[in-house]
Amino acid sequence: MVSEKRLCASYIDKEYQKDCFSSLYGALGGDLIGSVYEGYGCCVDSLDFPLFKNGCRLTDDSILTLATADKLLHGGDYTTSYRKWAQLHLENMK
Repeated sequence: MVSEKRLCASYIDKEYQKDCFSSLYGALGGDLIGSVYEGYGCCVDSLDFPLFKNGCRLTDDSILTLATADKLLHGGDYTTSYRKWAQLHLENMK
């Protein structure tokens, strides 16, 4: 029997994989850059701001994005992947 991972990998072409990883990098980068503004209710009213300020960090959104990618790449179920990543990065889940 062919595993889910092997079956999925055989149907996804390289360009699609590249697009998926670009989206993942964009989601993580945006979350990291915006992390210093999270929870303050402020908005950025200009495009002239530093991308990486002191205090940038991974957030709960970053961790769940990585957990979703892990599940999609390696199979399994979402619940197990989310719990595993949350336990590994509990300090970022607050």
